[in-house]
Amino acid sequence: MPMGDDGDADGGPTGTGGTTALESLDAATLESLVFDLHEAEGDEVEWAAPNAEGGIVLVARTSRLLRGPRTTVVAVTTAGASVTPGSLDRLNYAREMNGAERAALVHPGDVPEKTHEAASGTKVTVVDGDALSARLASADLSLP
Repeated sequence: MPMGDDGDADGGPTGTGGTTALESLDAATLESLVFDLHEAEGDEVEWAAPNAEGGIVLVARTSRLLRGPRTTVVAVTTAGASVTPGSLDRLNYAREMNGAERAALVHPGDVPEKTHEAASGTKVTVVDGDALSARLASADLSLP
């Protein structure tokens, strides 16, 4: 439960009225933040083509010493969007069509357990608000 404007019980940033600061970001700002996060984590990042299949907004490539780079396509949704197993299916299809090894679905809030369960065994990773907050803190990035 939120404890105030400086943080919540998990140490993540919060906004007013219990809404996390991540959930209050508009789509463009959230997408830019995720872009910056992947850069801070050492990935080569580029924007996807507008209206890319599966809602993909960026492509991240991680260099690997013994093999070629690993490509991850990333879709970012806003707090008002529903994240369902169907969302994962669409993103996984887009991942396959783009020849990417992995996909990530980033959502600034809570994601239903059934969606997390549906992601297990696939090449799609669900990054919910808690995981995103932790990664931002680890990368020493703050919210705009």
